[in-house]
Amino acid sequence: VLVGGSFQCFSEDCWAEGTDPMTNKTGVFNPSFDFPHLDSVGIWFGRLLSGQGSGWSSPKKELAKPWIQMRSLPESKLIEKFGANPWNVPAQDYDFRPKKGSYLIDSGVMIPGINDGKDTGVPHPEDGIDFNHPPLYSGQKRKFVGEAPDIGAYEYGDSVYWIPGFRYPHPSVPIPNDGAVEVPIDYSLVWNYPYKKDYSNTKASVKVSGPGVNLTKEFKYPHNVFFQAFEPGGTYNWSVTVDNVSGGNWSFKVGDKIYPLNDRSVDTTDKKSLLPYQINNLEVSQNKIAFLLFDIPSSINGNHKIKLNLVPESVVSLNGEIEIYKYDYKGWGEKTDKKNIGIIDHSLGTKLATLTSLYDGTAVSVDLTDQIYSYGEEFSIALKVSDPSDKVYFYSKEKGITGRGIVTNVIVWPYLSFQ
Repeated sequence: VLVGGSFQCFSEDCWAEGTDPMTNKTGVFNPSFDFPHLDSVGIWFGRLLSGQGSGWSSPKKELAKPWIQMRSLPESKLIEKFGANPWNVPAQDYDFRPKKGSYLIDSGVMIPGINDGKDTGVPHPEDGIDFNHPPLYSGQKRKFVGEAPDIGAYEYGDSVYWIPGFRYPHPSVPIPNDGAVEVPIDYSLVWNYPYKKDYSNTKASVKVSGPGVNLTKEFKYPHNVFFQAFEPGGTYNWSVTVDNVSGGNWSFKVGDKIYPLNDRSVDTTDKKSLLPYQINNLEVSQNKIAFLLFDIPSSINGNHKIKLNLVPESVVSLNGEIEIYKYDYKGWGEKTDKKNIGIIDHSLGTKLATLTSLYDGTAVSVDLTDQIYSYGEEFSIALKVSDPSDKVYFYSKEKGITGRGIVTNVIVWPYLSFQ
């Protein structure tokens, strides 16, 4: 279950046994401080993940490209609120899948008849009724992908993406939307099938063309996800045909950068498991090292020039250097498991570069072309101070634009660029 900060958590699953307000007769409906319990029952609760100077955590930051209410405001209202329209393309996105690296992935629980791949659930112990409806078509009740179900309505890596709403007599609702820009390099194409009373033996033919890609693939209903890594900065055209009816020609432009899957500052003397707060910055100081995890797309090769880009939020003191190291631990994150970045080995690898003259809000770029030579896999770096008296804050991938609503400020996020 995915619960935003604007909601309370009233389900009986929100409390461990014997701690609910009815049993305790306290009337206090606030499970915010029992993270281990909520984590164990697959509930992501925005109010729980508050503090750290960043307020309540937002579920939208954990999703790929979701619809955002504020984005639907008139442009005049957006300019009044932010000084400019934060979105350069007016069309909304409708990708509610967990984004790569999200805490939501594999953090849910199995529900019989829903996400275990079986058509029946668990009958009620008194009357024997199974409230799970029978499948409408073969493959509707698919088993989760990965080690456990994901939190939320959608499963990362699933080959089926349900798109609600009206179905046209032709393929429709392309994701990314037609004319989209800054599409992630490693992404997937999704579409809605046309309306039919009977989807038996229904197939879709999908054509994709552009730099490095010229493919035609066939999909059997309900499968509607075309996984593909694209060339940075490339423009692609694609179409979907079902029963000889095409949805038209769609296009999109791929971005030339990737953002961290995870980034987090860690007090390496504490050795404490960290909660997945959405913290706006990365502190680099005497005991704190900032770790950044990237996933290099498989479409990258030795012909690309790769640069690390960072923006200091506040240079409190810098008499020495900011040292950039390779960090070799694989698969780290902010889940409450043995790979939590707070408790794993923080030994650093090869020093890659150093930064000296830094100024608040001024971006810096470091050429890492010769340091990244394996593609289609993870690459982590660490930032630390050479002088223990120094302290610098960099913006993180959670930084948003000042104001209400979830408006990301990707201009100041850390990223790797590919040219």
